[in-house]
Amino acid sequence: MYTMAQLWADVYMCCCCTFPEPSEGFKAKVRLPWCAEFKLLKDDKDLQVIFKMFTERKLSTIRVDFELQPFANLPLEAKDVPHAHMDSSSSSTNGTPSRTEVSADFLQISIDDDEEEYVPYSGSGWKADANDENDSVDDEVAGKDKDIAESDNNSTDEQLSNATSFQFDEEFMEVADNDEEEGQSRPRRRRPFRVTNDGRVALEFGQLFHNLHQFRIVLRDFAVQEGFELKRVKNDKERYTAFCAYEGCTWRIHASPVEDRRTFMIKTLQNRHSCQKLQKNHEATAVWVARRFKCLIEQNPEIKVKFLGREIQRIYGLTLPSYTLYRAKNRVLQKTEKEHSESFDKLYNYGYIVRQRNPGSMTLLKTITPDLGAPSRFQRFFLSLQAQKDGYIFGCRPFIGLDGCHLKGKYPGVLLSAIAVDANSGVFPIAICICEGESKDSWGWFLQQLYCHIGLDDNRRVTFMSDCQKGVIDAIERFWPRSNTRHCVRHITANLQAKYKGQLSAVYVWNAANKSNKSDFLAEMENLKEANIDAYNYMMNIPLKHWALYAFDAYVKSEHTTNNITESFNGWIDNYRELPTLSMMESIRRKLMK
Repeated sequence: MYTMAQLWADVYMCCCCTFPEPSEGFKAKVRLPWCAEFKLLKDDKDLQVIFKMFTERKLSTIRVDFELQPFANLPLEAKDVPHAHMDSSSSSTNGTPSRTEVSADFLQISIDDDEEEYVPYSGSGWKADANDENDSVDDEVAGKDKDIAESDNNSTDEQLSNATSFQFDEEFMEVADNDEEEGQSRPRRRRPFRVTNDGRVALEFGQLFHNLHQFRIVLRDFAVQEGFELKRVKNDKERYTAFCAYEGCTWRIHASPVEDRRTFMIKTLQNRHSCQKLQKNHEATAVWVARRFKCLIEQNPEIKVKFLGREIQRIYGLTLPSYTLYRAKNRVLQKTEKEHSESFDKLYNYGYIVRQRNPGSMTLLKTITPDLGAPSRFQRFFLSLQAQKDGYIFGCRPFIGLDGCHLKGKYPGVLLSAIAVDANSGVFPIAICICEGESKDSWGWFLQQLYCHIGLDDNRRVTFMSDCQKGVIDAIERFWPRSNTRHCVRHITANLQAKYKGQLSAVYVWNAANKSNKSDFLAEMENLKEANIDAYNYMMNIPLKHWALYAFDAYVKSEHTTNNITESFNGWIDNYRELPTLSMMESIRRKLMK
């Protein structure tokens, strides 16, 4: 049986790295998350009762707070503090600050880990962060003045990474300063701020920061990491003073500029807490989430906010509302007009890199000059990788579906695609093209490049499936003269219903199109003739080789009567169609490589 003595020894060894003194006492209490109350642990019986209560509710973690009771209670300001009350200024960079009430991290109970413990927030109610980027003056985009803005041109991630390599003058490293907060002069070791090897933020007395903006960012990260909220007393370019927002907590920090009036240094740090770690933290705004998880969201635009919330819960122990996560995701994915326009300027270099890294791939950028002497403007971009070409020639049937889908970004446009069917009847993309719209000219240009890349090395007779878009049939006949064409029956029946009202005619056409022999086909067409003679004549005017299964070219072993393979591809890349052009092309390329 696990006893109070064992618990106390384990906690004391973990936090103080030594055995407790024989006569040193403690007071332990457990927070009950289902009622937000505390239960005092007096003996082993109370401990076993707690284990039973948490097990019955399928909660896998228990938080126990210990309050040390040494021989003599010295004030916090005393210099000779007993070993049990460790001064945070002497803690290592990689360590976690100790608290006045030493908290046992977690006691694991051997029950299912599927259920998560929920500890209700005991402070003020959770407020909506409708304008969270303006919640406080020290938000990542707020509080910048002229003196600070010059160093904030880089991104936040660049600033934090640069902080690790910033070279401070040696004369700044060890001096005696008059601290207006402490009222005394003492030597201090100055060192640039660096994130620890495990990615945690550890604040120390004498740490240096590029400027106030970087200090604000790091302090917010630290507050979220340690699970407390900040109460900012002074927050300007001359000084920054903050306390823990929990009433009665002793944590405190003060920073101000050094001699250059730009570099900020931590001059006061009372790093002990007397409060509990929060599970809902106002410091974790949508702006903070967007900054901390920017790379994850950019590389996975289709990421679900539920998964994002679980990641934050796993890393920081925070439970954030869905609207905060939605705002953070939209903030990352929402690109400005400048980002969209700049992406077009980078397409030429992008195509060059693709050809260099993927020999045999084909990229082609087409521009137009509206007026004499005017700068060139983007018109079209074609992309087909060598692996796509080889996969089509050696592993796919000579059957290609053609379709276009509209882009959802800042600038209008259409993404044309050519999709094949592999030996396992799976979708196999061959080429994509960004263009101004679907027209005879754009389809002709796309199919011409497709023929130059694939058709010249493939002697098979290709069959194209399309929705009879504007100009696509003429373009196929011009650049692929030996090919056959099929028309999507789903679009044919949709046009039929629009022209001749009624569902019955469409049913007969659908049944007839999927018959594999002529007699069954004619029987269904007779039913259509009896139901609607005009619909019958309309369908018979379309050559049967374009839509009737029994009349298809026997060379192509494919029974497809619809263009669903291209519709599947359009849905597959739907999340990327709102991105800037360059980001969209690269996201699709990466998805294809998977």
